Amino acid sequence: MSSNFEANNNNGEKQLVCVTGAGGFIGSWVVKELLIRGYHVRGTARDPADSKNAHLLELEGADQRLSLCRADVLDAASLRAAFSGCHGVFHVASPVSNDPDLVPVAVEGTRNVINAAADMGVRRVVFTSSYGAVHMNPSRSPDAVLDETCWSDYEFCKQTDNLYCCAKMMAEMTATEEAAKRGLELAVVVPSMTMGPMLQQTLNFSSNHVARYLMGTKKSYPNAVAAYVDVRDVARAHVLLYERPEARGRYLCIGTVLHRAELLRMLRELFPQYPATAKCEDDGKPMAKPYKFSNQRLKDLGLEFTPLRKSLHEAVLCMQQKGHLPLIYPVPKPTQQLIKLFNMSCNSTEVAANDGSSNGGEKQQQQEQVVCVTGAGGFIGSWVVKELLLRGYRVRGTARDPSKNAHLLALEGADERLTLCRADVLDFASLRAAFAGCHGVFHVASPVSNDPNLVPTAVEGTRNVMNAAADMGVLRVVFTSSYGAVHMNPNRSPDAVLDESCWSDPEFCRQTDVYCYAKTMAEKAAEEEAAKRGVQLSVVLPCVTVGPILQPAINTSINHVVRYLTGAAPTYPNAVAAYVDVRDVARAHVLVYERHDARGRYLCIGAVLHRAHLLQMLKELFPQYPVTSKASTMSSNNSMEANNGNNNGDDEKKQEQVVCVTGAGGFIGSWVVKELLLRGYRVRGTARDPRKNAHLLALEGAEERLTLCRADVLDFASLRAAFAGCHGVFHIASPVSKDPNLVPVAIEGTRNVMKAAADMGVRRVVFTSSYGAVHMNPNRSPDAVLDESCWSDPEFCQREDIYCYAKMMAEKTATEEASRRRLQLAVVVPCVTVGPILQPSVNFSCHHVVRYLTGAAATYPNAVAAYADVRDVARAHVLVYENHGARGRYLCIGTVIHRAELLRMLKELFPQYPVTSKCEDEGNQMVKPYKFSNQRLRDLGLEFTPLRKSLHEAIECLQRKGHLPVVTVAQQRACFSASPSSSPYMSSISKANDNNGDQKRQQQQPQQLVCVTGAGGFIGSWVVRELLLRGYRVRATVRDPADRKNAHLLALEGADERLSLRRADVLDFDGLLAVFAGCHGVFHVACPLSNRDPELMAVAVEGTRNVMKAAADMGVRRVVFTSSYGAVHMNPNRSPDAVLDETCWSDPEFCRQKDMYCYAKTMAEMAATEEAAKRGLELAVVVPSMTMGPMLQRALNLSSTHVANYLTGAKKSYPNAVAAYVDVRDVARAHALVYERHDARGRYLCIGAVLHRAQLLQMLMDLFPQYTIAAKCDDKGKPMVKPYEFSNQRLKDLGLEFTPLRKSLYDAVMCMQRNGHLPVVLP
Repeated sequence: MSSNFEANNNNGEKQLVCVTGAGGFIGSWVVKELLIRGYHVRGTARDPADSKNAHLLELEGADQRLSLCRADVLDAASLRAAFSGCHGVFHVASPVSNDPDLVPVAVEGTRNVINAAADMGVRRVVFTSSYGAVHMNPSRSPDAVLDETCWSDYEFCKQTDNLYCCAKMMAEMTATEEAAKRGLELAVVVPSMTMGPMLQQTLNFSSNHVARYLMGTKKSYPNAVAAYVDVRDVARAHVLLYERPEARGRYLCIGTVLHRAELLRMLRELFPQYPATAKCEDDGKPMAKPYKFSNQRLKDLGLEFTPLRKSLHEAVLCMQQKGHLPLIYPVPKPTQQLIKLFNMSCNSTEVAANDGSSNGGEKQQQQEQVVCVTGAGGFIGSWVVKELLLRGYRVRGTARDPSKNAHLLALEGADERLTLCRADVLDFASLRAAFAGCHGVFHVASPVSNDPNLVPTAVEGTRNVMNAAADMGVLRVVFTSSYGAVHMNPNRSPDAVLDESCWSDPEFCRQTDVYCYAKTMAEKAAEEEAAKRGVQLSVVLPCVTVGPILQPAINTSINHVVRYLTGAAPTYPNAVAAYVDVRDVARAHVLVYERHDARGRYLCIGAVLHRAHLLQMLKELFPQYPVTSKASTMSSNNSMEANNGNNNGDDEKKQEQVVCVTGAGGFIGSWVVKELLLRGYRVRGTARDPRKNAHLLALEGAEERLTLCRADVLDFASLRAAFAGCHGVFHIASPVSKDPNLVPVAIEGTRNVMKAAADMGVRRVVFTSSYGAVHMNPNRSPDAVLDESCWSDPEFCQREDIYCYAKMMAEKTATEEASRRRLQLAVVVPCVTVGPILQPSVNFSCHHVVRYLTGAAATYPNAVAAYADVRDVARAHVLVYENHGARGRYLCIGTVIHRAELLRMLKELFPQYPVTSKCEDEGNQMVKPYKFSNQRLRDLGLEFTPLRKSLHEAIECLQRKGHLPVVTVAQQRACFSASPSSSPYMSSISKANDNNGDQKRQQQQPQQLVCVTGAGGFIGSWVVRELLLRGYRVRATVRDPADRKNAHLLALEGADERLSLRRADVLDFDGLLAVFAGCHGVFHVACPLSNRDPELMAVAVEGTRNVMKAAADMGVRRVVFTSSYGAVHMNPNRSPDAVLDETCWSDPEFCRQKDMYCYAKTMAEMAATEEAAKRGLELAVVVPSMTMGPMLQRALNLSSTHVANYLTGAKKSYPNAVAAYVDVRDVARAHALVYERHDARGRYLCIGAVLHRAQLLQMLMDLFPQYTIAAKCDDKGKPMVKPYEFSNQRLKDLGLEFTPLRKSLYDAVMCMQRNGHLPVVLP
């Protein structure tokens, strides 16, 4: 047996296996066991990047032999990708739950796993069942032996609400049935309740079961028996079954069966310091007897079971180490001397107890407690954490994003006794995980905001905290309320003493201060839940809290002080407020926690004083700051807000407003957000995808006063949600495009914004129009002054410029809706806007400048245009918002100049760039600049920035961000002295006859920026590599740049300096505009390879149209499109003797019926050709056949899988058919060649060889005889199909030499072996 085992194990060292649900309790141990035995392991998880899977990467051997991939058992495609190249699959994934949806999920998921395994040539599957599928049968005799022949009774499981058992039983039956159907070898491990140490960070179900007994949360135990097994035995069982090829069917994995009383007795003996119950909930009845069981099948394979006592001991020690259980030291039995000493000091001890002090033993026990602090990273929360650490507690701090709370990790004692975990008060499960094993909870988390959504968040969040605490056996909660829940009562006498008996008036708060209302209702919810769940509750009520900050960001109360010191608040209110030091607040929290008799409310106020007294203190302490001495004109007698200390003067009140900015991530929108933050506003920015707007989160003040939310102007509900609680709205969102659909989108979107604003109680809207709505009128006299009374001519705009028409109609809609809905409306009308960019991508107006600097624009029009600095546009928006008398239009123009004058400025500022001097209309007289008026904005105090300054700072910004190469004057002179045509910027305007010689091209390429769509794919990756090797600057688009599957691109030679990854989707037109900005050329490679994807046609055809239109809009001159020979050879009417060349097309109708992929590629290529002709783009089309060769990307592509399946024997037959093949490196070179040859137009067939499938397999057998290719022709009775003739002459004429297929196959297989997709089998 041992030699057989060793043989299997040695073979296993080379194998790749996949484990589903790798991050779970059992799954983690299975992964560990496999790594120890030398396997290459691919672990699946719903989110591999989630920190809860980080423990897997720390396992021994993980660096070299573990990869994590994203997969879901309900997503068959993701499973096929995960199983690709694997020898075996361990299907462990299964949630432990009684969710009614669990049964169909488990069954369908198991079916998907088995079928995906079979599809990908996997031979052996080990399935993790459960003893819930075995023992749940009321008809089984108590004397019967439980073994692999036993099955639970499905109806009984269903009636007793054991849906988990139902799910596992049905899933196991499904696995058995599908395995038989698909010819898979299946072994089933049936573990009982699984105990032992955890590898993962979070508590699993069975560990939590033990923890609750130890903590005393469970007051009694059932009169019942259960089966137990060690998790390490379960993992070993999985691998044993996998390595024994003859092992089939079920293997019961049970170590022992015993009564719950026996389990608890073991726990009490092992850990006497914990209050584990000794009470049975069914004392009156006879004790249930343990049943007999058989684990002989696993013992026969050599498995020795771990004693339960050892499993429990190591499980508890692990929970202590991970902070899920408090570390309590056993108390020794008292000696007679100790008893005597205790009796002598009894009286003093009682006094000490009354004083709230504790003896040394109590103090030590207290200091070893684990407590949890919600909102640990905030102003008060940080100090509470610090105070607890100083007193010796073990602290678990919760935060929405633990990575943003580095200041906590620097606290004294944090290394040993602080852990941070991700939790959200609205996520009940995350709270339960955070509170597991805690003695106490400090619920501090609460945003300071006047958002109406704050109330349900605060109340529901507080209920969740209290219920999660109770569920996890927490005995004591300290809740942080606010004196906003105490003092906001207009009926309270000014002479009354404010104390804990006072409550704010909820209705008054609801009308005047949402934050105070939220805190009042949250405190009441806490009291109600505490009483209901028997939790001890203490409430700390701090007032305005001041003092030093531990966190990096300024909080609201400190900002309140800063604004007086900096002079940002010009007046102060006639009002009083209560103040307290943050350190006192923290100490108060810990004091009430440590005094077990402390219940109810504790008012935490240090002083109450007038705002004038506060400012006097500031002036005395810091005379160097311009602190105001001017009181607000508002009378305290006439203002309830003043009486309650909530009115900070008109200026301060304005700056505490919440305003919403639509299109916050755009060029103008970003600057408007910045300006508002600088002025102290709380800003809510809307975007279609907030994740794409990280630059906004880096703005000053963003951390405290900016939130981003998902909204779309065509989604009315999303706008209502975004505008809730806002005082004002800045509607900036508008794409710059020539799309005819722009008009209805702009009009309907604007109407939605105005309606949603009115519905949500917004009073004031600032709308961003465009001077395209003002100046486009052919009938306007050239001597007339352009001002706010001017309107563009609708008919003229509709014919000449759809963007201007859309902006004009949107502005008219805004005016009409504002009048109808009684909204205050101010309209800013900016012209061509220039200046530095905050966003990462180049916008349209900056691109306008870039194209002149790079030489991409060879001439300029005989035209004038109006320009304004983006910062002036942003200031104009805020000025018209803050001036309540400001209504109607405000023309935002800094200057009007001829394009020749603009270019003269650019040449003077940046002489090193090849800015053109050639007018495209030199024969006619120069158009004169028109007059304009910007007086309305000047009257509000706006001073316009000189255009020269705007241009200078814009270009320096573009250089810093890598959108413009930094070229010195000396470099430019050197280029021109060598040859005028060798300028690094002339490549985009070279003529067709400039294609003579590699040396000249090499001089032209290094400065060009090109974009590759679908850069992370098989062909896309090689195209990127080829371009980088040729010196290009490459912008690569992928759906998620942060996804690990694109990491290989960053490792390419030259990637550090000349590659950037951008998020883009071919169905997102705006996203394409952004990524193509500043590019000379585009390589459109992106296309899913599937016949089942319902989006294939939309992605292929609509996506291609978007790419071509966006390229044209952004001034791209040349596009290389990746088609497919599926668009060439699929024609049943083509003669077998005809030569396949670029004139051939597949029959669309035939493709539609037979192969959707070929149909999609055919229609997409036709769309590309049509759009290129329409938009004047240079288009070259590469038409590759089945593409072979080594992979750069980590995941197996379709053609590589095709080869792997033959080598592994997964494919049992091959068709009587021929196919065309080409090396992926040749395909990449073809793309670069047709791009660099400016006379290259139309189609280029990229085929290296055409041969029968039998010939392909013969090559593989010759090259790799060690693999057992068992495939037979599935059409043996008929004559062998003959290869057709083809022509690749067009590419050969460009200098492409095709790689022999034999070399392509050899390199492909060697690559798959290196990447673990194929086992390394020695000849």
